[in-house]
Amino acid sequence: MCPRSTTFLALALCLGWVHLTQEGTLRRPSICAEPAPVVALGQRVTIVCRSPGGFDAFRLEKEGNTLKPDVMEAPPGETEARFDIIAHEGIEGKYHCLYHKDGTWSGRSAELVLVVTGEKVSARPSGFSGTE
Repeated sequence: MCPRSTTFLALALCLGWVHLTQEGTLRRPSICAEPAPVVALGQRVTIVCRSPGGFDAFRLEKEGNTLKPDVMEAPPGETEARFDIIAHEGIEGKYHCLYHKDGTWSGRSAELVLVVTGEKVSARPSGFSGTE
């Protein structure tokens, strides 16, 4: 291959990469639960979705949920969205997040399995009956 052919090939590959990144091949976000993906009834859990760069909005989806997915818009410069949830029956399941940037939605994140266990956590002190 002559030098001009090699230069042309390299230029075509670079332009092709720029074209693909502009047309919506956003990298997948990450997902995690804080403090952990296993929580007690009544405990607060935060599902954190992170984009590799900035985002316009994040969408949190629960598998099997036909309700409107939660969407959070981004403050300028942010790379994560935090969805606060109080653990209750019915929130257990598999979650994914996606982000929207420059008119394109990313692919879904890896799966996060949220598990609710045990007795209900109470904010009231023990021995409080509520009648005093």
